[in-house]
Formats: sequence, structure tokens, C-alpha cells
Amino acid sequence: MSADNWTICPKCKSKKEDIEKKTRPEAERSYGKVTPDKFLTLINAVLNKENKKQEETLREDYKIGMDGYGSFSINYRAGCVECGFKYSYDYTVPIP
Repeated sequence: MSADNWTICPKCKSKKEDIEKKTRPEAERSYGKVTPDKFLTLINAVLNKENKKQEETLREDYKIGMDGYGSFSINYRAGCVECGFKYSYDYTVPIP
């Protein structure tokens, strides 16, 4: 069964942004305090993280519609294949 959509995982994105927030200041503070090779390694790590496209690891499956008994329902499931994040939403209402 194939997914209805693949997108960027909010948990993975947040984790990546946190790492970048810590790595950049570390690289900037190290200027003039470490060897040139070490400084270039830190800067390249920051640049590689900035240029790396966030991968679409969040699988989304959903169904919206009516059943034969007069109920309207929305079913949504999402799960990240990278970090294990999961989310689900179910809503059903009888149609008068």
C-alpha cells in the first residue's frame, strides 16, 4: 500500500534546527582559538547542514468521505520513518 503523501517531519526538522543553532555559534567562537584546519572543519559542518535539503520522511495516509450508513469521517495517520514520530486523527459525525 502506498502513502497518500510524503513530507518533512516536524520533529526531525526541529531537531535539525536545534543542532544548527548550537553548531554555528561554536564555529564562530572558535575563530582564532583553534587551528585553521579545525576551524575549516567546523565551518564546513555548518555549511553542509545549511545546504542539505531536509528529506521527506513523514508518511501521511488519510481518508475523507462518507460510508453507506450516513456517517462522514476523516481518518489521518502520519509516521516518520527516521525518528518514529507518530500522529493520528479520527473524526466521525452522523449526517442528518
